[in-house]
Amino acid sequence: MAGEWKDTKAMNKALILVALAFFPAAVFSQSATSSGPPQRVTKVIRVHNEIPDKIARILAPGSPVMVTSDNTLGVVVLKGSPEDTATAEQTIKELDVPSAAVSTANDIELIVYLIGGSNSSAATPDSNPAAIQPVIKQLSAIFPYKSYELITTTLLRSQQGKSARTSGIMNDKLSPEVSQHAATYGINYDSASVSSDRSKAVIHLEGFRFNAKMGIAASTIPNTTQYQIVDIGTKSDVDLREGQKVVIGKTDVANDGSAIFIVLTAKLVD
Repeated sequence: MAGEWKDTKAMNKALILVALAFFPAAVFSQSATSSGPPQRVTKVIRVHNEIPDKIARILAPGSPVMVTSDNTLGVVVLKGSPEDTATAEQTIKELDVPSAAVSTANDIELIVYLIGGSNSSAATPDSNPAAIQPVIKQLSAIFPYKSYELITTTLLRSQQGKSARTSGIMNDKLSPEVSQHAATYGINYDSASVSSDRSKAVIHLEGFRFNAKMGIAASTIPNTTQYQIVDIGTKSDVDLREGQKVVIGKTDVANDGSAIFIVLTAKLVD
């Protein structure tokens, strides 16, 4: 019995020595792994079907990854740990798939009508193009101006996910308070996209903006009228059913209540 007890004691002692021999290495390995800043990577993911900003808005909330996007370049940028960015990249691939509703990359054609409402009697209903007379009829039922007149019509065309802009000059005769000199305007949107199927397409314009600079009468002295340049405009996101005319904004022009109405219609073109 004494011999067995000595052998057992010796064996336990040997096991303790072996464990102690490995213990520093294990501690060192854990310390080396936990020391230093966590590894971070940056990945640029090219988006082929969806709008980058739209994907970023879905992905960013609650994500451990920093998410930015650029519609012009067509990319989403991820910054974070390798594991988190890999997970986010997989999510982007799952979101960036061709729409089952719109199978072809149709261009979007947008027509913008600027219609003036005035308390003068310069324009008659028949003097306006037939295409906008139903719109003017609806406007006159809500806003009782004495006359409505088409100021200008402009066209913008872009691919899905792209921006578009245009600018021009409009000769405005809405009100005696408005300078007879030409006024300038600008129209643009950040991106355009399409949802639903071709027969019931809904066109979404992100960040549509209309702005104009006009001269408004500030003071009058004998034989002279002084004008002050003012900025007018409107901004909003817009949803348009293909072929439908929609009034998306009204902006006042002069103190007599004259205004400009912004009317949009859009369609898909091959």
